[in-house]
Amino acid sequence: MVRGQTPEAPAYLAGLIPPEEGRAPIPAAAYNVAAQLLAREAGVDPNPPRARVHLADGLWLTLLAARIEHGADTGAVAHAMSLSAHTVQDHLKSIFTKTGTRHRRALLARALGT
Repeated sequence: MVRGQTPEAPAYLAGLIPPEEGRAPIPAAAYNVAAQLLAREAGVDPNPPRARVHLADGLWLTLLAARIEHGADTGAVAHAMSLSAHTVQDHLKSIFTKTGTRHRRALLARALGT
């Protein structure tokens, strides 16, 4: 779940995603940051789940990962992020479309590689 981004972030993220036939992939850098979050939680690596990724034209993008509380519904996520529930739902729909999933459980399974 994206907790915050600048208006330019969607275009930068698009630069991270290599084209793949048949589906919109998740950038490898996002998987790496998520893996670091899991390693930190397991006590394997104390470093923060963060990565800086070089984009074209000398631009850099910082990716951060954080866990959403188990079972957080749209309203709880919206409240935690100071957004409307409609905005959160719109973001979720976009993520589902881009990842080829239909609901949060499938999205999580895909993100975890299960």
